[in-house]
Amino acid sequence: MARYYDGAGNTTYEFTTQLFFDDTTSDVVLASYPYDTRGDRDTRNSNDGIFDASMVLDLEDGGDGSFAATIALGLELEGAALPDAIYSNGFESA
Repeated sequence: MARYYDGAGNTTYEFTTQLFFDDTTSDVVLASYPYDTRGDRDTRNSNDGIFDASMVLDLEDGGDGSFAATIALGLELEGAALPDAIYSNGFESA
């Protein structure tokens, strides 16, 4: 979830999205504790009604049971006058 707050600290925009993991990676994670205590997996990407292959997050296997990834999300707020600070971390205004 991403939120943008106005100068008074009020939430003015709120966005929610979902990321997906490759099924092979999910299988490895779900076979380890504590996930392995939750029963069998009931949803795979192929039968997930909201799955979008463009939203699969590529993970690097750390080899020690850990995974790492980097993602940059940009939000375009049409018609919104956002402060320059919003763009100072690598994003540019349109």
